[in-house]
Amino acid sequence: MPMTILLCTNESLLQTTLDFRFRKVGWSLKAVTDEASAKQALNRNFPELAIVDLHMPDYAGLDIIQMLNREAGAQFPVIAGSQLDELALIREALRLGAHDFIGKPYRPDELILRIQKLTKSSNVSVLE
Repeated sequence: MPMTILLCTNESLLQTTLDFRFRKVGWSLKAVTDEASAKQALNRNFPELAIVDLHMPDYAGLDIIQMLNREAGAQFPVIAGSQLDELALIREALRLGAHDFIGKPYRPDELILRIQKLTKSSNVSVLE
């Protein structure tokens, strides 16, 4: 069964790009745009990891990280994504339960490596 990754963002181009790249390595992407949809995704098809865009309206990214930590447990791997110059926002995401951070724009191969590290999955070749 393929690994399922939850992507929390309102950027449709990012959803399309990561869906295409993850399918190439045999993973499934479930994209959501808000906290309620993220919670539903946890209940329906429990993902192995979440990527949370911190640039959602009204600090929704931070709210989603808190919800994931509360609902899935502190061990559930979460990668927060943001611009590199937003240190206070990044620090807050890590404090609230994110396990890793990736700068935007995301480089799919780097993101795959970070996912492999957090999920201890090494059966994917990044450089194809």
